[in-house]
Amino acid sequence: MSDNGIDGRSARRDRNLEAVVEAAIELISEGQVDPGVTEIADRAGVSYRSVFRYFPERDDVVAAALSRACDRLEAESAAATGSLPAARVELWEKSSSVSRALRLGAAQSDEVAERLSQHRKVLRNQARAAYKTQLAKLPKPDQAAAVAAIDLATSFEGYESFRVDQRMSKPKAIAASERLVSRSLRK
Repeated sequence: MSDNGIDGRSARRDRNLEAVVEAAIELISEGQVDPGVTEIADRAGVSYRSVFRYFPERDDVVAAALSRACDRLEAESAAATGSLPAARVELWEKSSSVSRALRLGAAQSDEVAERLSQHRKVLRNQARAAYKTQLAKLPKPDQAAAVAAIDLATSFEGYESFRVDQRMSKPKAIAASERLVSRSLRK
């Protein structure tokens, strides 16, 4: 067999693998927090059996999709400008289905739970960096508590509390998050 045949199969495999992961992300983004293999395969344009060539279990497909979605959320959050609370509310508005699926998946999969833990750490470190100057003005013992409060105020869980549980409008949710962050940075 020629190198081109091997390279062609390898390239097709890579394209199909990519299509499967992207299809799972799309379905999750559309609100299917636990998409089935049939839906993923149909969306990806591959056969049902092909999905299992790339992933041993359906949960592995979802874990790969959620991990990639985390990478994208982290990159988008890092690139955001302006107010961190406003940027995070915008982020959560666009990614609420994925964020819910990530949290549900963490309850079912150690791999997803570990990725969620890493995701939260990345976002917390971004918050710490965004308020580095203000945090430095606080007494050392208060800095960790302030970061924890900022993290909660700008987290998906905080967003869900404002928007879903308390039925706040988007501007009110941003204002509430900003108020919490501001108070967290006071001496």
